[in-house]
Amino acid sequence: MDMNKLKEWMDFANQCNNGGFWENFMDERALVSTSRTPESPWTPLADMVQTGDATLLIVELPGVRREELDLTITGDSLLIKGVKNHRVRIEEFLLCERHVGAFERAIRLPYPVEAGAVSAKMAEGLLFVRLPLPSSKQSKISIE
Repeated sequence: MDMNKLKEWMDFANQCNNGGFWENFMDERALVSTSRTPESPWTPLADMVQTGDATLLIVELPGVRREELDLTITGDSLLIKGVKNHRVRIEEFLLCERHVGAFERAIRLPYPVEAGAVSAKMAEGLLFVRLPLPSSKQSKISIE
């Protein structure tokens, strides 16, 4: 093990946390962000799987209504835009882990897709997008 590299990393880690890296290293409370606001930028998580006749994209969007989503296909790219609004009035946060506000995610597809053949569905906080055919034009996708 190169001790100089280890020392450089330890110095960097301490600088990143104002010298408190090692005090908070094993403290679970340090893993929870208390400095972010609910409107901090966020990106929804996604999985893409290949099935026999299509590609299925699954995007986590809990609390997002289909009316708050916009899907656009351009060639081999899918743009997901939307907003997740507060459902309750909040005066002051003691802990802030849930994401709200506007988001945008561009996902590169494995091939160009015919927008008219794409289907999208929301269920239990997940967006399912089925991508069967190649294409290169831009079109809007309706969500069932």
